[in-house]
Amino acid sequence: MDELEEYPDVRQHFDFNNTVYIEEEFLGMLGSENGDGMSGYGFGEVVGQQGIDISKFAYENFYDPSLKEEDFNANNSFPSFNSDKSINNPPHPSQNANNNQQNHSFIMENSQNLNQNVNNGIQNHNQNVNNNSNQHNHQGFQNQNQFKNQNAANYNVNNTSQSVFFPSNTTFTPQQFTQQALQAHQVLLNEIHRHQIDQKDILERMFQDQRKIMLEPKAEDFNRLTQQQKQLKLKIEEELNALQSTHDNVSIDPPDLQKLLWLKQDLEVQQKQLDLLINELLRLANQDPPLNCLASLIILKQPFPVVISKSKQLTEEQLQVQLLISSNLQVQQISSVRATLLCDTSQGKGSVGKMIEGDIQNLNTNTRIVKFPLKFLAGTKKVAANIRFEMDITSASSGKNSTAIIESNTSQPFVVITNECQWEGSAGTLLKKSTFSAGQLQVPWQRFANCLQFHFLKATKQELNNPRRFLSQTDLAFLHSKFFENKHLISQKDFDDFWEWFGKAMQKIRYQRHIGSMWQNGLLYGFMGRDEVNAALHNQPQGAFVIRFSERHAGQFAIAYVGDSSHKIKHYLVQPNDTSASRRTLPDFLDERREFTSLLVFGRNSEGKLGFVKNPKHIALEPYCGKKQPTVQEDDELGYEPLPS
Repeated sequence: MDELEEYPDVRQHFDFNNTVYIEEEFLGMLGSENGDGMSGYGFGEVVGQQGIDISKFAYENFYDPSLKEEDFNANNSFPSFNSDKSINNPPHPSQNANNNQQNHSFIMENSQNLNQNVNNGIQNHNQNVNNNSNQHNHQGFQNQNQFKNQNAANYNVNNTSQSVFFPSNTTFTPQQFTQQALQAHQVLLNEIHRHQIDQKDILERMFQDQRKIMLEPKAEDFNRLTQQQKQLKLKIEEELNALQSTHDNVSIDPPDLQKLLWLKQDLEVQQKQLDLLINELLRLANQDPPLNCLASLIILKQPFPVVISKSKQLTEEQLQVQLLISSNLQVQQISSVRATLLCDTSQGKGSVGKMIEGDIQNLNTNTRIVKFPLKFLAGTKKVAANIRFEMDITSASSGKNSTAIIESNTSQPFVVITNECQWEGSAGTLLKKSTFSAGQLQVPWQRFANCLQFHFLKATKQELNNPRRFLSQTDLAFLHSKFFENKHLISQKDFDDFWEWFGKAMQKIRYQRHIGSMWQNGLLYGFMGRDEVNAALHNQPQGAFVIRFSERHAGQFAIAYVGDSSHKIKHYLVQPNDTSASRRTLPDFLDERREFTSLLVFGRNSEGKLGFVKNPKHIALEPYCGKKQPTVQEDDELGYEPLPS
């Protein structure tokens, strides 16, 4: 199944709708009179007295004052939350130079009036965690970021919230997990979500009020609405900056990452609609912005960034564009909406020709939404491409008609491939563009970890909201230590060296028969070193084995097993002709070898703890094994032992 069919838009996973939101818990705050300049909309009460100060919250959670300006590349740019405190530096875990320990304490204390329904799930926790990222015994795997909340109704964050790599011997039961305190970034996401719901209602009221003002202008109403729009604009910018800082400075699990990305997308739509209203008021004040400042096309849904196969056609629901207009724009005529593929084809040879089909679609005049079931007719020659949409719109003003071309922003990047051999390089191109999207030469590790998680789940055809198996904090800790030496900032050169190894592993998981399923079901552990393997097999009986990716041979599997009655742990490098495409798979090879009897499968044991569970191989491999094939013996490899004949 093509991965594009695996990833419905993030909105549906949170019961969100493009135009109607089901949560109403904050609507009672609307319409309050508090004299803050937004009294007509109750805005001040929501974001002031009844909500948290997002700038302060994000600054205190995700800013590390111990970092110095000279620690960072001059080309890096990090978001500012307000004029007083600019976040120019990403935080990093404080580490002991000798043992690489990380010690984190998250403290939640008193502040102003957080709604009780947010805090009902917050429990009292305070935990300092030490982790040696060079040693993982892999007995259990779960990120247990915790902080202390001394008052469930009030809070203030007085310490930095970091990405935490917890000791691999940390275990938990499902019951314990559900009782975890909300992490700082989750509190922030919940609060911004409440603001986003409320701001949608505020924008709708502004739209209606402005329509009346445009018909019967009054200076008092004009000034009031102008002030309200300025305040709302600043608030949306503040929320977007807080989301960006969270993404860049905190390594978070997929469901929270999905919620963050959805909130960012929806707030950007709100920001665009607000800009149109502001421009319209400027026009009323005789500043006369052009027509294309009073209407805009926005990309409402998109499946990108993603690697797409040639001849693949999107569904109508995957790519949607919406027309936004100002309150009093008198639209006389609109054209069809046109999609243009933007791609640097200078590296290729010959003419490109038509690359997409279904690139002209009609707008639904009721919803002002247009759907694009595009079909990709040619590859982009391993170069990232984008799509931009445009349409002609004619409106009446002062008895005259005027026509303008309305353009959208560009889509997220994608690459169209013509065969699976191009996937590894193309996926690496997209991940690199996502990670270093603003042209930075270096980015915080946590930003890279979030980008890697997002692309990994797309490549393995899992949903962000409910993945079967994502990159755990232990997986990320291994990769961070092995390929980045636990550095706080990741350079483009670091990325290139990493992808040279990781890209081949991803290609195997995505395309080699059974490997993707084996990964998701824990039969293939994947990312661990020899020390961790030896610890996992310690005291295991003869024939017990673990499957992982070889650290030195990119894209090849290594099997560690207890080889004899003396419990000596041996390592075997699976050779290319141990498997033969679909005729003889890795499970077939493992099933044939008498040396391997019990597979250590990553999952939950009978006590609900995460770790390795020993399974007889004939049971673990039964869903994958085909007909028996003759055994092939291969030459020895440095560091690996041949299997006996």
